[in-house]
Amino acid sequence: MYTFSCTQHPATMTSSFTAVGSGVSVPTQPAMQMEPIYPNPAAEQAMVHFTLDEPQHVRLRIYDAEGTLVQTPIDENMTSGFHMLMIDTKSLPTGSYQYVLDAGGAELRRSAIVIK
Repeated sequence: MYTFSCTQHPATMTSSFTAVGSGVSVPTQPAMQMEPIYPNPAAEQAMVHFTLDEPQHVRLRIYDAEGTLVQTPIDENMTSGFHMLMIDTKSLPTGSYQYVLDAGGAELRRSAIVIK
């Protein structure tokens, strides 16, 4: 229960209310974290940094601006801890890309630009 009073009116204007859950579930934090792509924009290589809270299967996919899958640099089981992947961007044309990291049933996205 929360009690409040109105500061603009006499002190007799007080009340209280009780907050209850609305049935909306709060999503749990994914068991991973992903830093921004570096450098951004990238010309020849881009680094992807991520941390896994526990060992799990990891897949990193890169999509172009039209949503077409252009690379899957990793699709394997990985240990917990900090990971750094070097992505070869030389073969990618100039444009905007989405890096999508899937692990443990969660998905994280980061945007990056490739320039030539």
